Amino acid sequence: MDVTFTKLGFHEPETLSGLLMAFQAPEEQSKSTGSSSPINTPPISGTLNDQGKVPIADILEQTDHGTYPKKETAYPISLASLEILNSYSNLSRRLSGSSAVKQSTHVDPPIGGEKKLSTEEVMRIAGEQYLTTGENLSSPSIRDSSKLSHLTKEDVKNIELANLLLSSAEKISNQQYDRAKRLLMVCDFESSPVGNPVQRLVFHFADALWERAERETGMKSLKPEYIEREADVDKALRGYHPVVLAIYQAVPFGKLVQFTASQVIIGALDSATKIHVIDLEPRTGMQWTILMQSLSERSEYPVEHLKITMVGDSTGKMEETDVEESVAVLAPMVLRTMLVKPHCLEKMIRVIRNLCPDIMVLTEVEGKHNSPSFVNRFIEVLFYYSAYFDSLDAFMEAADPNRLAMEGTLMASAVRNMIAREGGERIMRHVGLDTWRLFLNRVGFEEVEVSEDALYQAKLIVKSYNHAESVSLEMNGKSLTIGWKGTPLHSVSAWRCF
Repeated sequence: MDVTFTKLGFHEPETLSGLLMAFQAPEEQSKSTGSSSPINTPPISGTLNDQGKVPIADILEQTDHGTYPKKETAYPISLASLEILNSYSNLSRRLSGSSAVKQSTHVDPPIGGEKKLSTEEVMRIAGEQYLTTGENLSSPSIRDSSKLSHLTKEDVKNIELANLLLSSAEKISNQQYDRAKRLLMVCDFESSPVGNPVQRLVFHFADALWERAERETGMKSLKPEYIEREADVDKALRGYHPVVLAIYQAVPFGKLVQFTASQVIIGALDSATKIHVIDLEPRTGMQWTILMQSLSERSEYPVEHLKITMVGDSTGKMEETDVEESVAVLAPMVLRTMLVKPHCLEKMIRVIRNLCPDIMVLTEVEGKHNSPSFVNRFIEVLFYYSAYFDSLDAFMEAADPNRLAMEGTLMASAVRNMIAREGGERIMRHVGLDTWRLFLNRVGFEEVEVSEDALYQAKLIVKSYNHAESVSLEMNGKSLTIGWKGTPLHSVSAWRCF
């Protein structure tokens, strides 16, 4: 098998009650909409252009929840704007097609001992308590609730700490900065970057909220070097970095994403003998060792030639493909970097569309972190990282320097960017599969189902790890989501031209 590598160029890195429908169980969504479709596509809002279509930028600016209707409620703003937290009592069924059992607000105590809550459960219960009592931590419903009576003292304390964090975010959203800072000072005192997962999470989110408060009151401006530093952090998260490699070995998500993407490409090109793969984010190149090994073992339709084009800082000769080649495009965690500049994203996708590849595989963060609403975005990011911090706690020791670096440098920087920044300074943006479907359908791609072989390989990888029962592999339409205890963290999807 003749293998050729080329390196080309590319890169140019974009109130809450209305979100509840997005978290309903699938059958409840069908009842509400009168549709039996397994994929719940949100409505698109925006001004129509000359062709009678909503501009691409408007599609990408929205989250998977669709539009944001004006609230018509008698509730005070401080409570109504946190009603999204109710949706997380139904967290395990927010994926279309999921057969998971609906979670209850009540947490049953295990037989013969106390139950230790996950970070996400702590945040969910804290949100429900906050909706009931506000920030009154001395309320009987906080300390003496029957829902909490069987929990450990540590869990109850964690719930109180999470309640303080939610209240701080609410105060900032209502421009009550002095009150927010007083609450954040308590959060800082009670949290720690080396404590339990809840304390670690609150520590970094409180830091992001403090920075947002200072920026909104004019006490702190963002220097250009800070933006460059955060761009470097995002690049480290996507590429070669010792910490990222250590996490790759210890935690299964990265390996699951890479193996699944490679298997999808192999399955789509099962009869091709001349293969050209275009990689939009070269990273370490580890994924291509998987591909080359699998292709070298193929007995039927042996591969004569494999060319891998790694794209860097300009489009270069990406469009130069041999007419006899079967073309696959891999976009690993790269399209999200262009959400801040939708016109660049659209231009790149149209270049790929003109190539008409046999398959395009997308791997992305499965998050809804691009909302223009600060509180919406804060809650989504909080629950996403609650699950991620929990997973790191399960797979790595508390004092592991790689874990501390991942949480305290790479993840903390991402959280600060998503929470404390707005406009062009907010370069960390993620949207979910529903939004990618809208966008890619608009520019001429249709979704292809992730194969059974790819799913089988993913399950084998999961079984090789401890805590395999907590790793979630769920089909969302024709795509695969990979997550932790029912919370989607990453997605793998396949596309072809129509």
